[in-house]
Amino acid sequence: MIHYYRINDEGRVEAVASAAEATWIHLESSSEELLQSFADTYSFPSDYLTSTLDPDEVSRAENLHQKGLDLPVLLLLLYPVAEGDKGSGCFITETISIVLLDKLVITSARNTPGFFQDLRDNRYDLVRDLQDSRGIVIEIAWRIAKSFVEASRVVRGTMDQLQEELSKSTRSEHLLRLADLDKSIVFLTTALDENRPILEGMSDAPYLLSAERDQEWLHDVLVENHQADCMASQTNKMLEQLDTSFSSIIQNNLNVIMKVLTSITIIITIPMIIAGLWGMNVALPFMDSKYAFVLTLLLMLVLMLAAFILLKRKDLL
Repeated sequence: MIHYYRINDEGRVEAVASAAEATWIHLESSSEELLQSFADTYSFPSDYLTSTLDPDEVSRAENLHQKGLDLPVLLLLLYPVAEGDKGSGCFITETISIVLLDKLVITSARNTPGFFQDLRDNRYDLVRDLQDSRGIVIEIAWRIAKSFVEASRVVRGTMDQLQEELSKSTRSEHLLRLADLDKSIVFLTTALDENRPILEGMSDAPYLLSAERDQEWLHDVLVENHQADCMASQTNKMLEQLDTSFSSIIQNNLNVIMKVLTSITIIITIPMIIAGLWGMNVALPFMDSKYAFVLTLLLMLVLMLAAFILLKRKDLL
């Protein structure tokens, strides 16, 4: 699907009907043939766009350090994508391709990031005064960095919840959820490491720095990306510690269960011992009493209660 947009005189993004009017073209879930066609039309390598079809593609940049826009600039960045139920803390990463031409930016993604709808609806976080396609590029970079911050918060919140549940349960599903979080944080930290040099290169690119505010905006992007990097690194360390503690928690919970079961076994063994003694064919106390059965039951209950109190005081129940 192809979307055409332009920036009007009021600095707002609006949809247009054709590429001739567009300042920004977005290719959503497009076929390889369509991406190839766009690359041929605007005279840049087809892999600038088709790289987004590769689920294992990494971040990279082409022609980033030139002084002007004599050659098309490629910014291939990774962004987080929630996997599974909302709030599950499971994330993978996908690539978005940003091709910057003179007075035009072309973006392509296999699955369009959620924040693109905000850009289409003119809900901009960083670039308040949008004048040209460069502002769109800076805003996309900011939103990607911000999405990593939000993803790290979700992973950390899920980890805290899981840690609380682990202290009360030995169910294997918690171990599987922990493995999912480990996988998510690996995706996030790897993507942040790969995006960082590209964002740093953007802050030194002359064609992105037409005004002082552009430098300030790109600095804010780097700060946001650094915050996401720190949060992801901290979460990764905490997950490593949780992984280390997990086996100890499970072992402790099993020990508690075995302790309680052993104590219960001791208590219910008391009636069996007494019944065994009174079942012997020998003389026993009050064997001729008509209250012998009741007295035997009372003796069992008293001894069981005494055993219960003793085990409880010893913290064995």
